[in-house]
Amino acid sequence: MSSIDGEILDSITASQQVTIADSRENALAQSYAYVAQSTAMAVQNGNTYLQQVETLCIAALGVVLSKMVQNPATAELWAPVIPQVMSPVATATTQWGAIGTTAADIAKTYPSS
Repeated sequence: MSSIDGEILDSITASQQVTIADSRENALAQSYAYVAQSTAMAVQNGNTYLQQVETLCIAALGVVLSKMVQNPATAELWAPVIPQVMSPVATATTQWGAIGTTAADIAKTYPSS
């Protein structure tokens, strides 16, 4: 009977060793998945920000163009406003690019195993 007990003990020990070894790898994989998901969400949030800025700027541009059409005599006064109204789009685009680059760098350099 002592040999059976030894076999059972060996089986339990082997099972524990496999579980412990796998748990470290699983924890690292889960950690990597969380980082990848977080970076993807950061890029999506940056995209949403860019879209919202574009929406606001297009609305403002519509107002400027409306003013120019309503009174063509003052169109020259409104023309310089157009680049000012659209400049936040360039800034948001730059920020979105920086977010994407940073997120990619984080995802690439984070240890996957």
